[in-house]
Amino acid sequence: ALTLAMLDLHGFGAFNKKYGHMAGNQALIHGTKLIRAALPPGAVAGRFGGDEFWVLLPGHNRPAGRKAMEVLSKSLNGSPVPLPDGSQAPALGTGIGLATFPGDGKTAEAILSHADKALVATKLDRTQNLRTYQAPSRATLVWGAPTWRPKPSRVGIAADFNGWDPDADVLEPKDDGTWTAQIPLEPGRYAYKFVMDGQSWETDPAAEEHIPDGFGGSNSVLTVRNL
Repeated sequence: ALTLAMLDLHGFGAFNKKYGHMAGNQALIHGTKLIRAALPPGAVAGRFGGDEFWVLLPGHNRPAGRKAMEVLSKSLNGSPVPLPDGSQAPALGTGIGLATFPGDGKTAEAILSHADKALVATKLDRTQNLRTYQAPSRATLVWGAPTWRPKPSRVGIAADFNGWDPDADVLEPKDDGTWTAQIPLEPGRYAYKFVMDGQSWETDPAAEEHIPDGFGGSNSVLTVRNL
């Protein structure tokens, strides 16, 4: 898995008008330092243009990418901006949009576009300054425990849309004994397995199709269609 974050500094234009362009440059430098300090190992970042930046998080699924950006968001939203005259201005704050490969797109262009859409959503609704991309389609997966086996304490989904990470998407137990999850996915064809308690990898008996997994077993297939 790989997560891309797009972020901007809230109110940067108004900041420039109030404090001047020299202070604006100082704010960009300050923001860059905070971004660099908050990056987890292996992550890289750069300036996209104006007050927008990008952060690339290799090996980070949706939950891990969001957790890493929560740390950065807290830093940017809580750090006053030092001004050229030695005083300080209030923190600018930030909006952050996230998209994760391959679940949110299978090309660089799709991931960039979807991270940008999530960022735009933070500008339209400032009550949430960190958003993950929400695909137009949602897939519902259901697993029912056979009566002959002990009930698991945790059921995850390992799939090509989450880098085969069984901790990326976890099902919720229901009163009827089933476990379910709704996962936002772009239209396409995906291979997956259920994972019980992090150990037992099993196919979905209710899947529409099964294909070889390359290890002598099989994967279940999920097809997500356009709404």
